[in-house]
Amino acid sequence: VPGQRWQVVLYLNNNSAKTVVPLLHCSFTNSGKPVEETRILMPPVGPGVRVGFTVYGPNTSLFVDRANCRVESP
Repeated sequence: VPGQRWQVVLYLNNNSAKTVVPLLHCSFTNSGKPVEETRILMPPVGPGVRVGFTVYGPNTSLFVDRANCRVESP
């Protein structure tokens, strides 16, 4: 569908005893070559809380075969 974007659904568990504000980094690639990178600053996540969210990547007119996401902080 024209104008659509690649999407990744992520779940993040806060296993700590305090509220955290996670910063995530996602890289969308094609055959190991970067297509687009994005950073996500989450709202505060309370202790013991699991959150689910969608990360939007590049337009679907660009081929993506992998999305790698990691927590940069805390």
